[in-house]
Amino acid sequence: MKLRFQKVQSFNRSIAYKLILSFVFIQFFSMTAFAVPKYITLQTRIYKPDASPLEAPSVVFQITTLDSVGTCALYVENYNAISMTSTGGSTVLNLGLGVQIYTSVGANYTDVFNNQTASFACQGGGTYTPAVNDRRKIVLQFNDGTAAGWQTAQ
Repeated sequence: MKLRFQKVQSFNRSIAYKLILSFVFIQFFSMTAFAVPKYITLQTRIYKPDASPLEAPSVVFQITTLDSVGTCALYVENYNAISMTSTGGSTVLNLGLGVQIYTSVGANYTDVFNNQTASFACQGGGTYTPAVNDRRKIVLQFNDGTAAGWQTAQ
């Protein structure tokens, strides 16, 4: 009897281990499937017309997120006094962590990418109703304090 009991106990442990492993596996993949970033990282390098990198002590950036056509501003944010001294013209901006100027939806930057939202209010008036596969356009403008004023990155 004792030998048979050990086999049954071993079989139950095997099933238990498989169930636990399956549960952990499912939990891991369901967490990554629902993990949505709260911001998007934008790396950029800016060159002046003479091909030298932009290096300035205080640069203001404005990021505007538009609908797929480019006619409706859905989200606008600023990054003030970014030092680009000795950077070789490079900077990294975390979209969604700047100073919010306008938003048509909730507090998170990533909300403007949700195509399941019924409609968005545009900054200049009107509404935008996204289609299932609509994309967004991101426009980067900057002002380095020179006479050139606001410039749009190409």
